[in-house]
Amino acid sequence: MSGSPIVKDLPFVEHLEILRRKLIWIIAVMLIAGIAVFFFADKLLVLMQEPMKKLAVDLIYLKPQEKFFTYIKLSFFAGLIIGFPFALVILGSFVYPALKRSERKYFYIASVFMPVFFFGGCLLSYLFFAPWVFEFLILFGGGDNIKALWSIGEYINLLMTVVVMIGIVFEVPWVLFFLIKFGVISVDTLAKHRRIIIVAIFIIAAVITPPDAVSQVIVGGTMYILFELTLLFARIGMKKAKKADGEDNEEETPPDDRGGKKKD
Repeated sequence: MSGSPIVKDLPFVEHLEILRRKLIWIIAVMLIAGIAVFFFADKLLVLMQEPMKKLAVDLIYLKPQEKFFTYIKLSFFAGLIIGFPFALVILGSFVYPALKRSERKYFYIASVFMPVFFFGGCLLSYLFFAPWVFEFLILFGGGDNIKALWSIGEYINLLMTVVVMIGIVFEVPWVLFFLIKFGVISVDTLAKHRRIIIVAIFIIAAVITPPDAVSQVIVGGTMYILFELTLLFARIGMKKAKKADGEDNEEETPPDDRGGKKKD
């Protein structure tokens, strides 16, 4: 069964208008989440200092307004992270009516697991990657009699950038899965260019992590495992889809009148 014909028959401009309303809802949800977080920004700011707690560095603010704007930036990033699953659902509701019934199960699966992957990536970054970044920066900055006094605003910028970026990286397998599922790219093409993709993965890992081999291998290895799992599940999904299509074709094909007598 195809998606709603009413939705499919809408003119292109009407689709754009619906999308515009969805985007407004997403912005509103993230804005509300950010405003709600702002009232607890002081407690959240203390929590955000955990990744550098063991380092010999002091956080300071250099301008009278810096701490206030840091609260705003922290609330903004928190709003993005908290609002992410709601954004997925809202965007999903835009494409859902056009999906076939067999495709809608992937919508439900993605609605659950895409936020899990995103939050998992953010948590992994907060607990492991971010501390490595700050430790490297401290080690790099030592040895020349210069004391480390970090600006709280710059610290939050770097921390939240690392956290959100790793969260987005963990969404890449889902993007690949849907590109494969809807025929934009094939599993065979990805498998054929596996070596190039591995090189690209570790280049990305080198860019988003501090330049030490351990963190690059961990991030790159994690991304590679996610890539291989994507190919595996895509192949399994394709086999099941082909099997289901074959069964549907058998049901639609009328049985042969073998051995029956032909009536004049």
